[in-house]
Order: sequence, then structure tokens, then C-alpha cells
Amino acid sequence: PPDSPWDEGIPKDRGEVLLVGDSHAPGGFPVPHRQASLRIGPVAKVLDVYGDRVWNRDRGLLRKSDPQPFLSMPVDFAHAFGGPGYGPNPAGKGFAEPPDGGPRPLPNIEDPLRPLSSPDDRPEPAGFGPLGIVWTGRYRKVGKYRSHELGKEPPPLPADTDWTLFNQAPPDQWLPGMWNGGEEFSLSGFHPESDTQAGRLPRLRIRAFVAFLDEHTVEATMHPETVWLFPGLSMGVVVHRGFLPIESDDASEVGSILLGAEDPGETRSVDHYLAVRSRREDKGSKDLSRFGDAPLLPGRLANDPRANLFDPNRLT
Repeated sequence: PPDSPWDEGIPKDRGEVLLVGDSHAPGGFPVPHRQASLRIGPVAKVLDVYGDRVWNRDRGLLRKSDPQPFLSMPVDFAHAFGGPGYGPNPAGKGFAEPPDGGPRPLPNIEDPLRPLSSPDDRPEPAGFGPLGIVWTGRYRKVGKYRSHELGKEPPPLPADTDWTLFNQAPPDQWLPGMWNGGEEFSLSGFHPESDTQAGRLPRLRIRAFVAFLDEHTVEATMHPETVWLFPGLSMGVVVHRGFLPIESDDASEVGSILLGAEDPGETRSVDHYLAVRSRREDKGSKDLSRFGDAPLLPGRLANDPRANLFDPNRLT
């Protein structure tokens, strides 16, 4: 949903993929219907995308109108079945009669295996994006508090909480485990000029060094957890996550966190990263190049201008 964070900051039990974008008519010619598809690793999903439709009364029966041709259609939960008062998707359309008394709209986005056949159908929301955490599909996974769990500050989640509460994607976009990196993906129907987009997830090892105020440093193990795809921008983001125990609820004992990325087979020593951090923290140095990212990126990017933003030759 537009008002929710794109990452909720909680480690997930399973990896997942989310996609945000519009479906476009192939060739730039309006169409009443098309399909949009996502395939990545073990995930394969197809949705129907329709132009605007309504339920019309015909000789006492309600029938679907023909879909209006469209050039582009948002593939989001606002255009899937739902609406105010519908717990699984309060952002959608078609659940309630319009306040102006007009015909009830049908959703633009449907699961082809579960199409609406009646205004009384109540399908699960169809989409590729994030579900709201207070929508019933996710919120019902919060457990029930027992008496011994109450009165604590901050309050913990109930012990019987289903941790997939923190998976934002629909369940058919989850993995059994986590991403490995290198998985192939293919998208269809999401770009006005390239109807099919394909590629492979990057194979990167992310390094994370957490420095505590008592001067000891711990490396947190990172893994690729969430894949976000933005096909209209021809862009994707892989969120790597790691965690380690701390004493406070605001990480006040943590002084700094240093991140690095390595290609497969390219392993830098811990001392390398500690030296980079020490150089960056040298308050007596006037050498701005110490803030460049080249020492923290794969070697193939060492000469990339974006990795050397603080090169003195670029600052003159």
C-alpha cells in the first residue's frame, strides 16, 4: 500500500518477491484484456488484467460488461477485488455498491484460476505487491497474549505468532527458504516498449561489520531475503538482511555499521574492512577520498565513477 514502508525491518522466515508496476498493452494499441506474468526461481504467477468493467442488469440477471480497452493499468490492490469493509483488501474495488447508486464495478486484476462469477464472490486479493499488515490475511497471524506475556515493555509478540506475518507478498510469492542469488527471472506485460523482460539476480556476498561502543566488532551473517522488481523502471532491488543480539531496544550500544559487497570467489579479509572503517573515522584527515566506496564494492567496480564520488579530481 502507498502509505506503508517498503521494508518493515523484521527478519523473515522465508524469502519472497514483490513487484510494483503497471501492465501495458502490447505494441501500444489499446486492448480490453491481457495477462501479466512473473517467473523467478520457484515462483511462477500469472494474473488477468482487464479494462474497466461493471455488473449490468440484463433481464433480471447481473452480467459482466465488456472491458474497456486500455493502454496501461496499475497492477495493484486498489484495482483488485475489495474495498472499504473488506478485510482481505480494504484498498480494492467491487465489494460494495457505489455511493452514487451506479453499477458495481468489477476488479481490473483477477486470478485466472479464480475469476469472479457473481457479485457475491469473495476472492482473495489478486496482485504482485505488498499486502497491508492490518489486512486480515496478515493480521490474523498475530497470536493471542497469555497473562504472563502482558505488562512487559516493550511488549513482545505473542509466543504463538505465525512469523510469516512479516512476509509482505501474497503466499504464492514466497520461497521455501531464502534466495541464493543468480536465480533467473522473466516478466511479461509490464513495460510499454519491452513486453518481455528477463535477467538473473546478482550473485553478491554482502559483508556487515557492527562496531560496538565498547570497541569490539562483530560480523553479521547476511543473506538475500527480499526481491523487489520495478519493471516500468527496468530496475530491481535485492534486500539482504542479517541480525545479531543486542542489549538495548534502540541499539544505543552500537557505534557504527560498515557494509561491503563482494563477487563470488572474491573474499576480502576482516582486516581490510576494519582498515577502511578506521580511515573513514579518522577525524584528523582532510582526505575526502577516504569516503569513496570503491574499497567496499566488488573489484570490477573499482573504476566506476559512482564508486569514487569523493575522488579529488571530481571535486575540482
